[in-house]
Amino acid sequence: MQYILKKIFLGLLLMAAIYGCTKQYEHLTNESKKEKASMVQKISIRLGESGDDFVQRIGKKAVRVNKQPAGMNFYDVDWTIYNPGPGQITFEHGMHTFTITNALGAMGSTFEPDTHKWGIFSFDLSFGLPPRNQIPHNEARLQVISLLKMLHEKGWRQFYYRDAARIMGRSSLHNINIDVRYIPTFEEWMALEDGAGWNLEADGVYMRIVMYRDDDRLNPLQPGAYFMTMELHSEEDEVRSHFLYEDRDNWKALWPDRMKKAHEWRAKDEAEARAKGYQIDTDYQDP
Repeated sequence: MQYILKKIFLGLLLMAAIYGCTKQYEHLTNESKKEKASMVQKISIRLGESGDDFVQRIGKKAVRVNKQPAGMNFYDVDWTIYNPGPGQITFEHGMHTFTITNALGAMGSTFEPDTHKWGIFSFDLSFGLPPRNQIPHNEARLQVISLLKMLHEKGWRQFYYRDAARIMGRSSLHNINIDVRYIPTFEEWMALEDGAGWNLEADGVYMRIVMYRDDDRLNPLQPGAYFMTMELHSEEDEVRSHFLYEDRDNWKALWPDRMKKAHEWRAKDEAEARAKGYQIDTDYQDP
């Protein structure tokens, strides 16, 4: 239920972004215009901060709080309908700190009640690739490559799901998790499926970047429209996600058996991948 709620809010954010790209808001009331003028353009975010502290630091008028009866709260900063955009987001993580420009939204999630005092355990970010809705496809490719290179230089490294094959290089283009170290050619870029993604990790924080694009604008000689998402979540959230809800508080005791099964599944997947001629990153070690 928590996962479904989270994805519903992400879906709403995506709809707002598309709507904000095509609709003029001449009907806004004077009160709404004043509220827009008070919104922030640049924010910094960090995992582990309490929801209340986040709201106080960013500003009550800039953060919309959605408290759900299913046990989660969402803290949303939006640069599509409610705020003038685009925004700029800096994710604070020591030497791995980075900044996203052309931001459309940021949503933090907390448990309610937060009995473990984890604070915000995940952020879902959305951002565009300029020029908005009119970007040549090769320029979009280069912007994503530049983003991945920047993250790599800041210490973010390739992450493979613990129960999945460690497929690397060009072979990973056939996988749900593209190797962040591989630079796709323009032809390979155009052949990627909508929703192609990259997984990274740095010092206990896990990241997934996903690329979406308008299926009706895939002519390589004409501009396209792209929409990017980035999920960031804590190590506690990552390891607990391997278990059913009722087992998550006891994950440390269950972890050895779970990882034994995960490695068995990985070995099976990698055997199948090798049979297809895919390259396996045997040097990779799980964080």
